[in-house]
Parts: sequence; structure tokens; C-alpha cells
Amino acid sequence: MTSLPPNVDSLVSRNKEYSKTYTSPHDVAHFLSGKGKFAMVILISCCDPRIIPEEFGLFKREEYVVVRNAGGRAEPAIRDICVLSTMTEITDVVVIHHSDCGMTHLTNDAIRSSMKSRGLGDEKLDTFEFGEILNLKQSVKDDIEFLKNSPYISKEIKVSGFVFDLLDTGLLIPV
Repeated sequence: MTSLPPNVDSLVSRNKEYSKTYTSPHDVAHFLSGKGKFAMVILISCCDPRIIPEEFGLFKREEYVVVRNAGGRAEPAIRDICVLSTMTEITDVVVIHHSDCGMTHLTNDAIRSSMKSRGLGDEKLDTFEFGEILNLKQSVKDDIEFLKNSPYISKEIKVSGFVFDLLDTGLLIPV
């Protein structure tokens, strides 16, 4: 098991190693000019550091876009999808939740209580939805439906979903 970097200095040190073989990608102007427009698949995945889509999907830069948030939920990803769809053609959006996700162990109420105990939040906290996952497969189905019904997502975009089996097989299981 790889240990997590203990501090920011470790990150900066690792980045110096990375930069020694770095090659730059296309700049944004390339995409905005139309020269770089190509079909793009967006993956919505969890920000859990145990889940690394680039690893389990064996892909590299400019092959997929990964949008990450707690639980890999669709609603917070809408903004990113809208921005990206102005730069390139989006063909697919793939929702990927995973087994043993922290959001399957926490409820909205538990998160609210924790925040209140630390003196955080405002008058909106009691109604804020953090994306709790009460049923893993159902959460994927709910996010697929949310995206398919969103007025911000083209009906021509294919939306699909999977559960990544984190603890046993490392496979993407279709939902």
C-alpha cells in the first residue's frame, strides 16, 4: 500500500521529479478555436484518494475528462459539464460510484451535526444536501436520471453508470 504524502513539501518535491519529463498539452485556445474540438467522454467519479480513474481506466492526458467530488455525484458536476461542452463535443457522461465510499457511511444529518459541532455553517445548513448514498446502485441510477432530465445536458449525450468494485475485483460493474 502506498502511503499518502505527509505534507505540502512532499507534493512539491514529487512535482519537481515529474517536471523533469513533462511535456505540455494543447493550450485552451487550441480548443476554443475549433482546431482541437473532438468528441469527449466525461467521467464523474468520487474524490476518494483510493479511486484513481486514470489508473483503473488505463488512460492518459486528453483521452477523458474526470470530474471528481465527494460520492461522485452528478449534481455538483453540472457546472463542469456545461463549461466543457462549450469547448468540445461531449458524447458521453459516465457516472462512477464505488464500493466502500465514505458517502455510504455518512448521512446528510451526520455531516450537518459535525459541522455544527465545529461552529460551521449558516442558515442554509439545515437544508443543504451533501449527496449521501443510502443505496449504492440506486444512487447511480438517480444520477443517471438526473443528468438525462437536466435542461443543461444535451439529449444527444449518452449517459451511463457503473459501480467500481474497490475492495475486491477492481472492475467497473454496469448499473
